[in-house]
Amino acid sequence: MYASSYLCSIMSIIISLLLALLLCAGTYWALTKKQRRTPSLPSPPGDPVLGHLRYMPSLNERDIIFHEWGRKYGDVFVMNILGKSIIVINSEKAANEIMEKRSAIYSDRPPIPLLERCGWKDGLVIAGYGPLWAAQRKMMQRPMSKATIMEYRDIQEREADLLMLGLLEQPQEYFKLLRRFTAGTLMAIIYGHRIRSLDDKHYKLAEDIDSLHPSVYPSLLDISPYFAYLPSWFPGAWFVDYIKETRPILLNMIRMPLERAWQEVLSDSVTMPSYASNHLRAASKDGKISEQDWWTIGMSSSQLITGGIDTSFQTLQWFIVCILLHPEVQVKAQCQIDEMVGRDRLPHFTDKDALPYVQCVVHEVMRWLPVVPLGIPHKSTSEDVYEGMRIPKGAIVMVNSRSLTWDENVFHEPRQFKPERFLPQPEGAGETFPANSVFGWGRRICPGRHLAEATIWLAIARILAVFTISKAKDANGNTIDPDIKWDTGLVRHPEPFLFDIVPRDDKASEFIKNLNLHD
Repeated sequence: MYASSYLCSIMSIIISLLLALLLCAGTYWALTKKQRRTPSLPSPPGDPVLGHLRYMPSLNERDIIFHEWGRKYGDVFVMNILGKSIIVINSEKAANEIMEKRSAIYSDRPPIPLLERCGWKDGLVIAGYGPLWAAQRKMMQRPMSKATIMEYRDIQEREADLLMLGLLEQPQEYFKLLRRFTAGTLMAIIYGHRIRSLDDKHYKLAEDIDSLHPSVYPSLLDISPYFAYLPSWFPGAWFVDYIKETRPILLNMIRMPLERAWQEVLSDSVTMPSYASNHLRAASKDGKISEQDWWTIGMSSSQLITGGIDTSFQTLQWFIVCILLHPEVQVKAQCQIDEMVGRDRLPHFTDKDALPYVQCVVHEVMRWLPVVPLGIPHKSTSEDVYEGMRIPKGAIVMVNSRSLTWDENVFHEPRQFKPERFLPQPEGAGETFPANSVFGWGRRICPGRHLAEATIWLAIARILAVFTISKAKDANGNTIDPDIKWDTGLVRHPEPFLFDIVPRDDKASEFIKNLNLHD
């Protein structure tokens, strides 16, 4: 009797387990039914399990190869890396539909493990779409608005004057001088600090940005965080020493200038109101500030500095490359400046509307050589469908700016450098500057874009007004054709190259020497 009862109990348990399994299977089938009916995005051939791991192009050529794949597999295609979906968008139409109209779904960021471990996890650029990101974005909204940046014109023009004098006296130091210009402008606006020499520790922070470029290189951390515990001598564990070396540099970049601004607020000795000092004063109470407010202000300030300095600096380098390769553009721009501004003063912001071709040069440099060709990746926060094809939740989504700026349906002869394309017809082609391809999409668009474009315009207008850029010559007077190569990390930057930059004439030289640069 007891054996029969025991057998019945066992059978009841087995039946219950079977019913539970059937219920789970039915639920799974119901939940995935829609996915099975929805076709996947087109994809290049890959390997089982590994997916496209072996076929992922290097950072230096990724945007160009993705462009070629886009022509073959469609405006939106998917790759798979060890089970992770990577969506690549290759047309403005698709980017607008996905990244702009559905920005609520695509405003998150995927983890960037190396940057996070270096101390940037809470930074606006890579922070997840949540309260911390929203707080920093709100802080930047008014100070970086199109109206407010007009208050910074005196700072920008003074730093541009210093750039002109530096290029006259030390043209061979163009690399440092261009970086000092972008760093000096932003350090004054963000921290109220004026960089007076290349030995200034705030300028050194700008140089330290170079150490962040490898932080986006592929590493074993992209596969699993547990690889962080590998010894540095282990094959492929180069990131272990990199994190140890870079983390203190990045933390100093956040803390050092903020501590200086905080001491000025405490002592009521702020001589140049700034983004940081204004936020610190607003957040402090009785001379104290919460740790959360301190960190949020410090992180948002450093994000404006690191993002703004490097992208603007590299854009100015690419401007020189463009002029070297297309000297006729320089001549045309200088003719317009001479006619509308004259030779007795430098161009000012008030001259911008009178110099449409110069504006076209700025825009064409940004279009022709975007310094962040694949942007910063976004992440989908829910399942989505684009033109009947499935985009899974948690997918990494990238917009390939190279494809958008090479789109023959949008630009005529897109691979040619033609500033006049942006002039209205009949003077030009009446094409539209692809601002999103340069500054980002949706709720993640660059908050400092108005300031960046204004700063770059001023430098380019003034360089063109007083200098001539040309190919370098060797000891025998033979022209040296520039060998332009680049490297791609956080941004795409040219490797050092040779060129000559000299005043247009003696009058220009004397004019620069007589600039009023006293404090």
